[in-house]
This record gives sequence, structure tokens and C-alpha cells, in this order.
Amino acid sequence: MTDALNLVFAETPLNPLEVALNEALASPADMGMFEALLLGDNLFAVPTPGSFGSDPAAGSRMIQAGEGLSLRGIQLKDGRNTVALFTDPKRVAQVFGADAVFIAVQGHNLFNLLQDAVILINPAAGRGVMMTPDQIKAILARAPKRI
Repeated sequence: MTDALNLVFAETPLNPLEVALNEALASPADMGMFEALLLGDNLFAVPTPGSFGSDPAAGSRMIQAGEGLSLRGIQLKDGRNTVALFTDPKRVAQVFGADAVFIAVQGHNLFNLLQDAVILINPAAGRGVMMTPDQIKAILARAPKRI
């Protein structure tokens, strides 16, 4: 299961994934549904300058083998670095500003790339969900096998 940093969003959910997250935070028995939706939906992340996806002039394209992907995050009070992920582009703007360039990646693919990272989902104003590498790997292990 995932760790809640705070039990509710400050605002009304913007999409079905956020509804599922709120329900899961209110009732841990619903966490499995949230995790399944999380892997199937697109999540949004902000690339670090110079990394893949950071230049909007490059247009839409696929990341190539060997091409680096570096994502922005937030440093926790205990000094750990995290990767910030978002369930909606509006959540990106709450943390990184309205002009932030972001990429959209299916949750399953993003979690595979980030399985050794600490992830914060929707970290605006200290609210959201934190996932450790062990939790990310457990979510991936519970997911249906992909062909």
C-alpha cells in the first residue's frame, strides 16, 4: 500500500484517477482500484532542463534508446530527493508554475522507469501520496502481466 502525506486534496478531484485516490485514502480497501487506474492512466512529469521532453520546440516524439530522461522533484525535509508526478496538468502548474513544460507517460511505463526512486504524486502544498521503491515494485508485481 502507499503512504498518504495528507488524507485529502485541497480541491475537488479533476478526473476519475483523483476520485479513486480520494476514495482509497478514505478507505484503504479501495487502494487496489487506485493503483490499477494509476498504472493505466497517463501521469504527468516535468523534465529537468536539457533532458528529454524539456524543449517544447522539439515537438511530440518518442524517447530513443540511450536518451536520458531526468525529471524534476521535491526534496523532503529528511533530505531525500523525490520525483514529482501529477494526475492532471493543472496539478503540475500548482507546483512548477503555469509555464512548466511537462510530459505525459502511461503510469505503468513511468513506474517501470522509476522503480528505484521515491515518488510524490500531487505534492502541492504538502498534499499527496508518497511511494517508496519497495511500494512501487509491489504495485508493479500486483499488476496484470503485459504482453
